[in-house]
Formats: sequence, structure tokens, C-alpha cells
Amino acid sequence: MYNLEKKVAMRDLSTDTIDQLVSIEGMITRVSELIPDLRIALFRCSVCHHVEEVRRDGYRVENPERCSNCQTPGSMVIDHNSGYFVDKQLVKMQEVPDQVPEGETPQCVTLFAHEELFDAVKPGDKVEVTGIYKAVPVKVNRNMSTVRDVFRTFVDVIHYRKQAEGRYCVEGEERDEVSEGERDDGQGHEVEADVRKEEEAMKELAKDPEIYAKLTASVAPSIW
Repeated sequence: MYNLEKKVAMRDLSTDTIDQLVSIEGMITRVSELIPDLRIALFRCSVCHHVEEVRRDGYRVENPERCSNCQTPGSMVIDHNSGYFVDKQLVKMQEVPDQVPEGETPQCVTLFAHEELFDAVKPGDKVEVTGIYKAVPVKVNRNMSTVRDVFRTFVDVIHYRKQAEGRYCVEGEERDEVSEGERDDGQGHEVEADVRKEEEAMKELAKDPEIYAKLTASVAPSIW
């Protein structure tokens, strides 16, 4: 699901958009390593070794109060080496410079991608993200059930749409267009000519004794 009719700016995300389907644009600034996300937990009885499956309810896994086999209370212990896990990744996305009002600081949004969306984007990619804007409570202490009055927000990603050459394209679309171009003899000759021009330009640059300084100065010159 993507290509919503109405897009929302990052700085316009508010309490009115919580639990709503939203579409936002920005640039990926950071991606995390693989995070195992538990979906089905296995609890084992420490008395009779009976095993029970417990599906995650929202963002919590409820510990069974007693064993359904021997009825011993407080005997169920989670088996951390078993259960059903899926791939999860934390992604940070920031407003692109041309969308930031003058004098303002770029806004950032936290994204969570699951399963096949893991590693679908890299830092530096400009993307259109479709997902559900969510808010979850934060515990005051890990060992206590008390939560803070301020919630943590994030977007649960449903779809990534990358931007290529000034436009957004679905994954695979750009590859198909290249294949069509390769089948066209006329366009193929133009591509080869462009490649040769680039090679000649790079050889000329390589002769420049100050090429290293020029290359380093050209990397993100607008960032200080």
C-alpha cells in the first residue's frame, strides 16, 4: 500500500494522526542492525516441563499465571532460545533540506521496519514512507509497570518508495526501465557514449595534483 493522495509533513505529525495511515517524505540518516522481534513466546513449566505458546498482545507478552498441565502457580518460565522471531530494524529519517523552513532545525522521525522491509533502505536514500503513526508508553523503570505520562512515537512502516533522478519509483521499476533502454539500439548507443565521456572526464581529473582536496571538499559541502 503506497501512493496516498495526501502526504503529511514530518513537523505536522501530531496527536490527531496517531493510529492513522500516513505518508511522509524524507532522507534516511541511520539504520540499525538486526533486532529480533518476538511474536510467539514459549513458556516451559519448571515442575512438569510442559510447554505453552503465548502470542504477543500488542507490545506485551503475558506470562501465564499457572501451568495448564499441573496447575502449579508461578511455574512458567520463558524459554529465550525458542519462540518465533521476525526481523526488525530501527530507521531514522530526517526532513530533506528544501522542506525545512528558514531558520528551523530539521525534524526527525523514528521508523520501524519488519520482515521483508529489513535493509530495504540505506543512509542517504530519499524515500516516501507509508506507514501507521503510533504512540507507545515508556516505563519509568524496567522492573515496574508504572509508565510515564509522555509517550514515544514512531511510524510502523508498510512501504518504502525510493526517489531516483528527482522522482519516486517503486522497487524494481527503475530496473525495468533500464532493461527497456538496453533493448533499444538507439538509446543503447547514447548510453555508451555517455559512459565514454565520463571515463575521459575521470582520467582528466586523475591528472590534477589537487584532486584529493577537491574530492574531499565536494562531499556534503553544505554540512558544517
